[in-house]
Amino acid sequence: MPRSANGQNVTRMAPDQLKEITDRLDALILAISLDKDMKQTEKIRMLSERGYASGRIAMVLGTTPNTVAVALNRIAKEKKNKKASKAQ
Repeated sequence: MPRSANGQNVTRMAPDQLKEITDRLDALILAISLDKDMKQTEKIRMLSERGYASGRIAMVLGTTPNTVAVALNRIAKEKKNKKASKAQ
């Protein structure tokens, strides 16, 4: 078994496990960097635009996937309404 620099055993990680951990860390770093005064809906929008799924957004923001889904639905409706009003 491989050993680390300090002599402890190192377990090799499967690529999909490493990707999952990397994705979670990326999401956490992004969430921490978001403005503390920013509304939750805006945080949800930003994370969604960066490709994060509802479940992941919920985990990062400490809310439920349903709350995120409702917020994303409202965001989509607002975006649709803005496009419709610009077309008129």
